[in-house]
Amino acid sequence: MIPIRKTLMLIIAISCFTLFYARGNVHAEGSALKNNAYKVGDKLTFEISYFGAVGGTAKLTVVDIQKVNGRDAYHIVSVAKTTKLFSRFYYVRDVIETFIDTKDFYSVGMKIDQHEGKSKKKSEVIFDHKNSKAIIIKENNRKVVYDIVNGVQDSLSSLFYVRLNDLEVGKDLVFDTYASRKNWQLVVKVLKKERIKVKAGTFNTIKVKPLLKYNDVFINKGDVFIWLTDDERKIPVKMKSKIVIGSITSELIGM
Repeated sequence: MIPIRKTLMLIIAISCFTLFYARGNVHAEGSALKNNAYKVGDKLTFEISYFGAVGGTAKLTVVDIQKVNGRDAYHIVSVAKTTKLFSRFYYVRDVIETFIDTKDFYSVGMKIDQHEGKSKKKSEVIFDHKNSKAIIIKENNRKVVYDIVNGVQDSLSSLFYVRLNDLEVGKDLVFDTYASRKNWQLVVKVLKKERIKVKAGTFNTIKVKPLLKYNDVFINKGDVFIWLTDDERKIPVKMKSKIVIGSITSELIGM
């Protein structure tokens, strides 16, 4: 059951994908990026499988635009859960919400509601970019403050930030992300272009590999590959995580 749980978390945080972190080309105030990749009402549904057995689903939805800390922000929700069959062995239902500034495309806040097995956890993060602080609000309303790099992403907004950028084979995309109370460095390697078939259809894609860095040292989290449509929307259509025995795959089944 561990492989299925790992994939559910991978999709949420990569994508869900807890995997896009980096330091370098930070998008500061007045970002030159334009959003032709996503809009309110967008929904992506993924099916997660291991050795051909479907173990869970994940949905990404751009719900609406809300005012957060005085900024207009896209409200994006990721819901990942196990199927009824797999839930008998290990139940997972994780909900992650991110709020992305509609002008500068950094995260202004994040909410997490995790239910995994017998464990339940809720938390909220508010990003104060002006003062370079992350304010974490725990279930007991206790607040803890950490330093951040101005313009950071969170683990879910990172995917949407990648989608805004032009991706060129052989050139890395690098940016800052905050997760697990740390500032991470994420290097997204653009590997090659491929035409692939998934349940949602056949797509021309760009294959990328995200790599984590902390204090300039690459962190080995296992090989993860993501296929994004080779167009201005860069929709994630497939994700694959190699593990000790086999691999876990998530495929787009609806949008």
